[in-house]
Amino acid sequence: MKLFIINVVLSYLGSLSFGIINNVPHRLLNCAGITGIFGWLVYLACKGMHLGSFVSNFMGSLVIGLLSYVFARYKKVPILNFNVSALICLVPGALFYEGIYDTVFKGVAVGMNIVVKVMIVILALAVGTMLSQLIDEALKRLGKKIKS
Repeated sequence: MKLFIINVVLSYLGSLSFGIINNVPHRLLNCAGITGIFGWLVYLACKGMHLGSFVSNFMGSLVIGLLSYVFARYKKVPILNFNVSALICLVPGALFYEGIYDTVFKGVAVGMNIVVKVMIVILALAVGTMLSQLIDEALKRLGKKIKS
């Protein structure tokens, strides 16, 4: 339980801090933090089920994308206010640093293995974000068909 609370608080603060750095309006920071919490918790749940880095990051970014669309409609602002701030928790910056460090000091073969893992995670984040956009567009069209 203690670890769960620490994860929630730190993911909220990470998303909130990056929102402040990116000049997200103050009235939107709480929603950006909540989006970051849900994305991080989905990521941790998938990692706990041993689904791998690709699926875990994909599911986390998918949830972040979908929640970002919900909050963007609710607050009537662009989606990037929530999406970018929340995705920062899933970006593998330390792993990329480790890969570059290993490439320089331990050899290209060792470092490139880690860099390839980073590229796979980045691909998962991009695919999850794009799929959330496709789902949003499909729901919009479905809503228009139901209304007419």
